[in-house]
Amino acid sequence: MNTEPLQPSVSVERVSVKVPPFNKGHPRLWFLQLESHFQTAGITQDGTKYYHVIASVDTEVLQQVVDLLEAPPQADKYEALKGRILEIFQLSNNQRLQKLVQECHLGDKKPSQLLREIKELAQGFSEDMIKTLWLSRLPQVAQTVLVASSEPLSSLAIIADKVCDVTSSSINSMDKTSASVSQMFETLEQQIHELTDEIHNMKIQEKPRPRYQHQNRWNKRICHYHKKFGPAARKCLKPCDFVSSKSKKGYLYFRNSCFSLAGSTVFALKQLF
Repeated sequence: MNTEPLQPSVSVERVSVKVPPFNKGHPRLWFLQLESHFQTAGITQDGTKYYHVIASVDTEVLQQVVDLLEAPPQADKYEALKGRILEIFQLSNNQRLQKLVQECHLGDKKPSQLLREIKELAQGFSEDMIKTLWLSRLPQVAQTVLVASSEPLSSLAIIADKVCDVTSSSINSMDKTSASVSQMFETLEQQIHELTDEIHNMKIQEKPRPRYQHQNRWNKRICHYHKKFGPAARKCLKPCDFVSSKSKKGYLYFRNSCFSLAGSTVFALKQLF
């Protein structure tokens, strides 16, 4: 007969569990994670679960439940602590509704991700209401495809993801084409500006043509002596078209012969050549 005294039953299991950091924004999700670790590790004792929670949350959380820590119930310690933490950090119905209306949008998320977010916030809503809220936040093309479908929301989410993927690819392709065309027009516009400037500079450098070319041609045919001495010149070198303002005479050279004629006669003869 064994005379050794009976050892008291151990109420806390010595099992190591890697608990994820507490998520204040999603406390219910954190407890689901924690309980999956308990299930994997085979932890069933209430006390073990209770002390794992205390060791896993930060001081700010513990300050909110200090009264429960100082005087825990005799039974169901874990459930009592879990319920208090959820009560403190889980959004109220009004807060969830406000977040659902103001912050729950598609953005860069997939439609299936948006649906899960809406379901999380719209607890207690019917599936038809959730579907209406979800569809109203999808692109118009996705709404057109899905609005008349009677498939369950899980199936509609898969279809919506595919529709948005195809639409996004088409938009990206159009954006690239538009960017290429825009760049081409910018290059063409730059070339036109450069050509316009070049033509403008050519016009500035170009000398204006004489209005009466035949007059300038004859006026330039003044010999050295008449240019220097004018009417007082005693010599004349051919060809020379100088006309004296006093005598109104000029010199006309024709086949190496010089003729002194009246100015009007010289001018008339000039028109013939």
